[in-house]
Amino acid sequence: MLSSFLSSESGLSSGGTISGDLTISGDLTVSGGGDFSYSEVITGDMHITSNVAGAADIFHIKADDGGNLFRVGKDDSDDGYVELFDGSGNLDAKIDTSGVSYFNGGNVGIGTDSPSAAKLEIHGGAYDTSLIIKGSGANTGIKFIDSAGNVDGLIYADSGEIGLLDDDESWGIR
Repeated sequence: MLSSFLSSESGLSSGGTISGDLTISGDLTVSGGGDFSYSEVITGDMHITSNVAGAADIFHIKADDGGNLFRVGKDDSDDGYVELFDGSGNLDAKIDTSGVSYFNGGNVGIGTDSPSAAKLEIHGGAYDTSLIIKGSGANTGIKFIDSAGNVDGLIYADSGEIGLLDDDESWGIR
């Protein structure tokens, strides 16, 4: 119905502008390869569906200079991702449901909105609930690696014993 109005009554079948308010009751489908721009508030639910088979960027928010700010997409298996960019267009944060996720834009806080002491800062919890590291078997640990990729040492827990291992993974302190 809208398409017949746009082509026959308004002359907008090949582009143009509608001045004033436009109310659409029901579904609105926008197709084609162009941009869809608006500067109004959308109330209610907004659903964006990709009709592209395979990998695709589904939703973008761009800065006034055309650079990426935020992007949502999917891979060939329909596994989703969310990406955040800085003002220079660098991809700084990515959450990928089937691949590598990372944050490269500063410090991360859990339990705080102002992490400043380290790349990861955790606030709150008692001594036994602030951080839990769970291994896949009877043992687990934390490995410390320098910027050249060399192992500096480990904190290791094995069947109730805990200790420090040195760089060749021998017990330093048990």
